[in-house]
Amino acid sequence: MQECEKETAPEKEELIEELQRLLACYQIASRDDKQVVWAALNKYMPQIKQV
Repeated sequence: MQECEKETAPEKEELIEELQRLLACYQIASRDDKQVVWAALNKYMPQIKQV
């Protein structure tokens, strides 16, 4: 069981880092750019439950 968790840990870490970058971009984005960042965040919605 632990081996399985170790294999997915780097993938989860990458996902978390990507979400953090997108959230940081969203905070400083213009109104139009926020729509683009929000669309990118929506792409990750199915994976967020796994984090």
